[in-house]
Parts: sequence; structure tokens; C-alpha cells
Amino acid sequence: MRCANYKGSSCFLTTACVHYAGLPDDCKELTGMRNFRDDYLLSLPNGQAMYDEYYRLAPAIVEAIEQSDERTGILADILSSVRQCVHFSENGNNEAALDVYTAMFDDLKNRFAPQS
Repeated sequence: MRCANYKGSSCFLTTACVHYAGLPDDCKELTGMRNFRDDYLLSLPNGQAMYDEYYRLAPAIVEAIEQSDERTGILADILSSVRQCVHFSENGNNEAALDVYTAMFDDLKNRFAPQS
């Protein structure tokens, strides 16, 4: 099943993995990651650049994952990382959440982002 568009834009990683898991748009994972983004990530000196890179690359990464024979395992791994991020963030350890997020996204970029 392909991931539905979110707010009129292409699908993003957290949305793709929660849709894969059958979770709703207001699930803990999506809400937690949105809060992490808005309350912490965007407050960092390089937060806007990280945000911009994610929104530039994520749709192509999701499309590549959708085409992968390993789609199910990849989406499960992303969901696991998202849950770790949310756990850390909810417990006041945004630095650890950022470390998990960054490692996950860097791995996905290396594996699936179009090479420019």
C-alpha cells in the first residue's frame, strides 16, 4: 500500500512508517515527531537547514523505499527509530532524540537519496 499524501505534499518518512503500521494521523509517533521538530529542532542554530534538507529529500527517499524489495523491514526500522526519538524527546532528552533521528536520516540518505 502506498503512503497517502500528507497535507497536500509528498509523503514523508514518519507518515510512511505509521501508515505502514496502520496508525492514525494523530498517533503518538506523528504527534511526538511534530512536537520535536517544532519545539526543539527548529530552535537549533542549524535547525532550519536540517528541516529544509529533510523536506527536500524525504519524498524521494520514501519513493525509493516504496520500490524496494526490503520495504517492510525498512519501514519497521524507521518506526523503531521514530519511537526512540519520541521516547527521548518526551523524557526531556532532545539531544539523544536528535542523535537517533540524525543517524536514521543519514543512513536513509546514503541508501536512497538521489545522487546530485
